[in-house]
Amino acid sequence: MRRRESKAEKAIRETGELIRQKKARLRECIASNPALQRDFDFLVSRTRWSEEALLARLFWDCNMMSADPKSVLARERKQNWPISESILRRAIESILKVAEQIERVNQTEFSPAHTVFFHDEKGGILSGREAKQRRAIAADLPSILRLYASELKRKVSIHASFWRRQKPQIESLVQMARETSLYESIRFATGRYHQTRLHRLVNAARIDQGLPPIEQRAFTVWLNRLKKRHRTSRTENTPPVST
Repeated sequence: MRRRESKAEKAIRETGELIRQKKARLRECIASNPALQRDFDFLVSRTRWSEEALLARLFWDCNMMSADPKSVLARERKQNWPISESILRRAIESILKVAEQIERVNQTEFSPAHTVFFHDEKGGILSGREAKQRRAIAADLPSILRLYASELKRKVSIHASFWRRQKPQIESLVQMARETSLYESIRFATGRYHQTRLHRLVNAARIDQGLPPIEQRAFTVWLNRLKKRHRTSRTENTPPVST
């Protein structure tokens, strides 16, 4: 009997199939345009890659221009911190202050803990037992708030510690992705970016994926910056020569 695939396995299979379909569509787009096909054949010939290798790199790296450390960190920070750490820290302080204020009020005649009438969802007055339980909770509200603030502080501290370790890793991954990208791989294999041909192919991949095309001048500026960053990184990582 064939084993039933899990939801995770199904999602992976469907994602893989979708990617294969998108790459096949890109290949058809290139093949239908003689100029793009010449550019594609030229880079395959010069790099000595397989067609599938070049196609995959075009598919995955066509949006590399947006993968600078600052923008990637900003996206990751937004995902990791749907509420910023500073706001959460201030919220903790506010909750503790409110707990203190409620505790002071509960020690006076202004406290509603023993006088409020509790109702159910339909507006009916609760039984004596249920009302007593609600009043006990109201009276204990400062302790509940302090417990809430303490747990929130614990989780924020754990998350902050994780983020401090993750942040430099993200920066390193972005740098590594740049150094092993389609663009640097072509320059390493051929000595040049062949930016005019590459620009046309990259735009074809971007348009096929629903991304806006990038202008030739902007593409050239980005490649020059990429080359400069790569040289700077390589220089910084090269150990000094002893004399």
